[in-house]
Amino acid sequence: MMLPKPERQEDEGEKKIPRILVVCVFGTAFLFAFSAPQQRKLNNMKIQRAKEKEAAKKAAEENMEGWENKRF
Repeated sequence: MMLPKPERQEDEGEKKIPRILVVCVFGTAFLFAFSAPQQRKLNNMKIQRAKEKEAAKKAAEENMEGWENKRF
């Protein structure tokens, strides 16, 4: 014997959040949480490369200081 399903009563103020919105929000948070360390690593590599480039430029300038007045 099947009983009839009771009618679901919803409050007027209660709104159901669409599932796709929940998935998108949590998915985005998940991606940002796991991409942050990778992004930090890339930024550190860029900073290190810039420091090395600046050091090489400075060393090249110091190396060329004595050559300005010499003739070959």
